[in-house]
Amino acid sequence: MKQERYGTWIYKKMTDSNRYQELADCIRTEQLSAAEIQEEMKDKDFKEWYEEKYMKVKLPPVNPILNGEGWDNHEDSFEETLRREMLQYKGLYFLLQEDHKKLNESYYKVLERNKELVELNELLQKSNRELLKRPFSIEEMKKMRI
Repeated sequence: MKQERYGTWIYKKMTDSNRYQELADCIRTEQLSAAEIQEEMKDKDFKEWYEEKYMKVKLPPVNPILNGEGWDNHEDSFEETLRREMLQYKGLYFLLQEDHKKLNESYYKVLERNKELVELNELLQKSNRELLKRPFSIEEMKKMRI
């Protein structure tokens, strides 16, 4: 009998939590009017859950060095975390610089090739104009059809 009640209680908590999360998402994305929010906040359990999850200020953990634990826990300090993040982003910055160099090289290669193709196009247009200006002999016209 106890297990059945416990299972029912767990199921209710899980469904309430899912429903609460969906409702909180609607509130935070402004899908509910102020009147609808007030109506939902009348449910004390939901109100407590919402305030605990979204309204309370979560303070960062206190620096262990300031707690008198010495430098034994320097791995958890803010400075160490900041140093790790800076190293991570320094590597990312280097990769971005390399990508930028390669993109610039490719860009200038494309510009050069484009310039060559424009010059070739102009040359072909010029030769076509010259061909069209002069009269063709019958033999030349026969060769052109082939």
